[in-house]
Amino acid sequence: MVARVFVSQRLPLPRDPFVAAVWEMGLGGVLLSLAALATGEWGELARGGVSWSSTAAWVYLVVMGSLVGFTAYAWLLKVAPISLVVTHQYVNPLVAIALGMLFLGERPSPWALAGAVLVIGAVYAVVRAEFPRSTPARARPETAAPKEIPAGRTA
Repeated sequence: MVARVFVSQRLPLPRDPFVAAVWEMGLGGVLLSLAALATGEWGELARGGVSWSSTAAWVYLVVMGSLVGFTAYAWLLKVAPISLVVTHQYVNPLVAIALGMLFLGERPSPWALAGAVLVIGAVYAVVRAEFPRSTPARARPETAAPKEIPAGRTA
């Protein structure tokens, strides 16, 4: 993921992030399936069987976790600063903790909760730095120079 962020500043991103996601995830799936065939993992799959719930979970993860998530990420790389885009890497585990608490009744340790508060504070600081609140005109100091008007335009 970090390599993609680094390269995205130097190479043009695809016009359609969804198409890029389909190709990237599809190629990755084919290569991993070939690796599973080569190492004999397909034989283990037949022993355990495949349940309806495991198939539904897999389809959900492919669609929502991979295609939708990657498409949103590629779009965000086009429209937002990198420092803001990468904050998702810190927030995603917090979402997992919250969903585990909400749906599975999990109780995180005090250390996990302290870490979550620390992450939320750090992400807040990054977002504030990227998008500082603009100072209203009446609150600006008198010594502040007015913004210049581009040539050819009138006030």
